[in-house]
Amino acid sequence: VRLYLEARAPRGRWICEREILREHRGAHFPDAVFALDGERHAIEVELSRKARHRLRAVISSHSDLYDAVVYFCGRRTLRLLSGVKAEGCWPKLIVRPLPEEEPC
Repeated sequence: VRLYLEARAPRGRWICEREILREHRGAHFPDAVFALDGERHAIEVELSRKARHRLRAVISSHSDLYDAVVYFCGRRTLRLLSGVKAEGCWPKLIVRPLPEEEPC
């Protein structure tokens, strides 16, 4: 996901989880933050299914702190997160499939 975002927005800055831990005080912190043009987007890479109530709590928390909440999802979680997005409660939520791997 980092390589995907950096290729599409070279001026952006990837802030890793360790760096976020130093500044974040909330109960949940994102996997990363991608900063671009004065905006900070919470990045979550979701590979395993979580309960809807847990996802809603994380999305709500991130929505309070970031300009966007971007979930990159594996096959198992894309449908679930798309359903949460369809509820229309979180305008900052963006749901994307995991980027395809480039062949070597």
